[in-house]
Amino acid sequence: MSGSLRLRWRLGILGCLALASTPLLARAAVEVGVEIDREEVVIGEQVVLTISVNGDVRDVREPELGTVEGLEIYGGGQSRRYNFVNGRVSAVHSFTFYLRPLHAGSYRLDSMRVVVEGRSIEVRPVEFRALPANARTKTEDPSSAPPAQSGDADVFITLTVDQDSVVVGQQVILTFGYYRATRASAFDSPEYTPPTTEGFWREDLPPNRRTSRVIRSRRYQVTEIRYALFPTHAGELTIGPAQLRLTEDVFGSFFRSRRRRGPTVMRTEDLTVHVDPLPPPPPGFSGAVGRNFAFEASVDRQELAVGDALTLTLRLEGDGHLASARDPEIDGGELFRLHDAGGGVDSRPTLAGLRGVRVVQKLLIPARPGAHSIPAVDYIVFDTDAMDYRTLRTSPIPLQIVPAEGGGTATVVAGGRQSEIALLARDILHIRSIDPDLEPVGGPLVRRPVFWALLVGPIFFWVGSGELARRRRALAADPQRLRDRRARRRAQEILDSSRPADEKVDAALRAYVADRSGLSPAGLRRAQLRQVVVDLGADEVEAEEVLAILDECDALRFAPGSGESESLTDRAAALLDRLEAHRA
Repeated sequence: MSGSLRLRWRLGILGCLALASTPLLARAAVEVGVEIDREEVVIGEQVVLTISVNGDVRDVREPELGTVEGLEIYGGGQSRRYNFVNGRVSAVHSFTFYLRPLHAGSYRLDSMRVVVEGRSIEVRPVEFRALPANARTKTEDPSSAPPAQSGDADVFITLTVDQDSVVVGQQVILTFGYYRATRASAFDSPEYTPPTTEGFWREDLPPNRRTSRVIRSRRYQVTEIRYALFPTHAGELTIGPAQLRLTEDVFGSFFRSRRRRGPTVMRTEDLTVHVDPLPPPPPGFSGAVGRNFAFEASVDRQELAVGDALTLTLRLEGDGHLASARDPEIDGGELFRLHDAGGGVDSRPTLAGLRGVRVVQKLLIPARPGAHSIPAVDYIVFDTDAMDYRTLRTSPIPLQIVPAEGGGTATVVAGGRQSEIALLARDILHIRSIDPDLEPVGGPLVRRPVFWALLVGPIFFWVGSGELARRRRALAADPQRLRDRRARRRAQEILDSSRPADEKVDAALRAYVADRSGLSPAGLRRAQLRQVVVDLGADEVEAEEVLAILDECDALRFAPGSGESESLTDRAAALLDRLEAHRA
């Protein structure tokens, strides 16, 4: 072989080697990176995993992460950007995944791969650690991290209480939080299922609060739903999970991986509240548990005559559930006659929780003249700030009572109020003689029915008016008799209302027994209720049936679905009819 031929063979071999090394050089220019946003989380949170491919490549498939026991993996979408350096084009493909551990422990992903231009490339392993939900590290700033949550980095929910150790009747604020990143889709329509609160009396605290909060350098729109809970008995009480279901997001479905999609149902964990019993109460404890109490008394007038009535108003205000407390006890002694004049309980939500106002009104009728006073009224409450019993006391109210007026006035009862009518003059009927030429028409006047009707009618009307006035005076002087007469009708009006069956049946039975006995419905305790029903003439079976129906109402209230409520109203109405039949 000549020298020129050998040279051509050598140049050809070098050219083939150069062409074969070109894709190898291109492949060597591809860089695959992997990172996680943190190496330690608590159960309920998630780790954000990002895999990036950098190079002059166009065909990059979604990485394969494999499976890890106890770890849920959701695709968070992908992005692509291009860089131009010295006339060369390079692309960066980024893939995001959300890793959610289900159990505490260490997790390692060591079998991840990504296919670039048809070639499979291994991704270096990553690992992180998951802690129990209540074991957040002390070095973490609590203002920069959300509470225990359910969801992903864009949308998650929380359920918290302001305190987890209280006494019976003490207010606990339960807050459900819905966190939504500003770049999250605006096309979701969440369906909210509130938590179960068996063992608590629950009151809503509207309106829902909407705020903005920055968590780990990311801004979230936060919606909070609050409840006021009042434990009814001591022990370890469990608050069930809250749930939020998100409908499928059209745009999120388009950009998100087809094989992995974010969770559509989020559920919080159970919460436990430790409830201690109240200390042994002193005599006269009202049953009111709360804080920031205020107790005052007022009258509509301070000067009146013997036999007239004034209205005494007692107002109790405080943070707590005052509907379960008893009315203040007032002793009129020998100076005053007392009658119920109304009142009620009103509650309103505040930033601190539920604040209640209990108003009691009494009619006081003085029996003798002179300078007297309404004595101070004591009311014993349990103050949760001091964790001790406290006696609230009103100030005495001075009164000036004058003798009843007499003289030429007549007292007339009209519409339940007294007014005075003075006799001013007499009507004069002028009489003239009858012309003898006139003839009677229709016979003598005394034989006409109209004559006797006009003559006797006013007498019956006068007698009837006097009897009606007498009855009204009797009812005005004895309000309890009026309550007793209207007890059955009032109870039926409550049963016919649109309230839930357990609420209206409970209210109707208590109102009926209270109206018949002259007691306050809020002051009727279970042990006292049975004896009062027997005193009204009922037998032991009927008294036990009253308590059984009230127990069913409590079961429906605190454990919805634990009993049937369709026939509860009819049973209560039939029982009221039997109790009414015992009326003397």
